Parts: sequence; C-alpha cells; structure tokens
Amino acid sequence: VRRMEAEKMKAAEAGRKPRQHPVEMDYEWLATGHEGKLYLHFFQWPTEPFVLNGFDNDKVIGVTVVADPEREGISVTQEGGTVSIRLPEQPVDPHNTVVCLALE
Repeated sequence: VRRMEAEKMKAAEAGRKPRQHPVEMDYEWLATGHEGKLYLHFFQWPTEPFVLNGFDNDKVIGVTVVADPEREGISVTQEGGTVSIRLPEQPVDPHNTVVCLALE
C-alpha cells in the first residue's frame, strides 16, 4: 500500500495519472456500516437472492444501489433475523457494486 501511495505522489508531482494496480479478491463481498446503514460491497455479483442472518434487532426499511439509487429490480424481504435481497441481473460496476441497506 505504501508503494502504491508513493507512486501516486510521484505521478501527481510529474503531472500524470498513476498506474492502476489490479487487486485480486479472495472473497465475493464484504460489509461496512455507518449511522443506520449497512453497505454491502459485491466483488462477484450474486445470481441468486443474497441472504444475510443476524438481523434480530434491526429492521431493514430500504435498499438501494449506491451508484444508481433509481435502479429497478432490487427488493428485500425480512423474516425474523434473516434478510433476503433480490438484486438486478447485472451489477452497476463489475468490480465493486455497493448496495445500501437502510436500518431502523
């Protein structure tokens, strides 16, 4: 990471864009969160409904694709502590499409 940052700084000083480094992911998704929102980062787009457990204390009140909030074809159902998300056929970004769950 430090080498990448150093390359970016050198490129900026030289007035050119830094090289893009391919990153290999050993996982299909990861989650981050902030103030009542859960962000799901999909590195491999699911072809089946995406199921998450552990929502016993939280209610999902909305779901959007961050880069395209008006995107249709996305829905969520919640039964007890299990959330099932049906996603559109294609991701917005083939490398990292982020889906936001609004929680109550």
